[in-house]
Amino acid sequence: MNVREITEVLRREYPEKYFEKWDSAGIQVEFKEREVRKIIVALEADDYVTDEAVKIGADLIVTHHPLIFSGLKSISDGDVVGRRVMKLVSAGVSLYSMHTNYDNLFMGRDAAEVMKLTDSEVFIAGMDGYGIGMVGNLPREMSVSELCGYVKNVFNLKTVALYGHKDERVSRVAVVPGSGKEFYPDALKRGANVLITGDVSHHFGVDAVMAGCSIIDAGHYGLEHIFVDIMGERLGRLFKDADIVKILSDNPIEYI
Repeated sequence: MNVREITEVLRREYPEKYFEKWDSAGIQVEFKEREVRKIIVALEADDYVTDEAVKIGADLIVTHHPLIFSGLKSISDGDVVGRRVMKLVSAGVSLYSMHTNYDNLFMGRDAAEVMKLTDSEVFIAGMDGYGIGMVGNLPREMSVSELCGYVKNVFNLKTVALYGHKDERVSRVAVVPGSGKEFYPDALKRGANVLITGDVSHHFGVDAVMAGCSIIDAGHYGLEHIFVDIMGERLGRLFKDADIVKILSDNPIEYI
């Protein structure tokens, strides 16, 4: 299959109509007729991923986060994004990203499955009943402190940040991979007094606790890196003749 045929399948499986209006995902670098024998799956097309794509002779990179997020007025090797684009173009490597369409369709569901939530349902419903994040019941009641450890364990994280009360007992939680700090009022309305998300700012955290909702900040990377393994398996089933290479870059945040 060539790049055009593969992206047609991806658009059918993960329709682009579920993109948020502000998103700029989809095809970013395209060599339509290039035969695809090797596909890299990554969270984002950082320098390591683009270098590795060239090194191993990949034909296509499929990422969650788009490389080109805002309009480029010029492409320069002195610019971070421009340098990566030029590298891919020079090597004939295509790049396709599925961002908020994947968030709306699957990312919350994937996270809920990783956490083994039961009776889970869409948290913030959007088009056709799909939406970002899920709310559901934990496998067992636990303290917020225990829940922090549970989140670290199932998402393979070294640290999380907590805004809340460690000893409070909880059984129902909301999870919004990526950045979902603004949804804590919705979590409370759905009977969840803990929101697990990323990119939590000081004021949102303080206000949430005052409102009765603890927030566990697992980081943007922390909840979304599951995309690489899960999408790698899905692409392997869709494109049996292609070699699927999963690349998980290191968490860009390190607490010293």
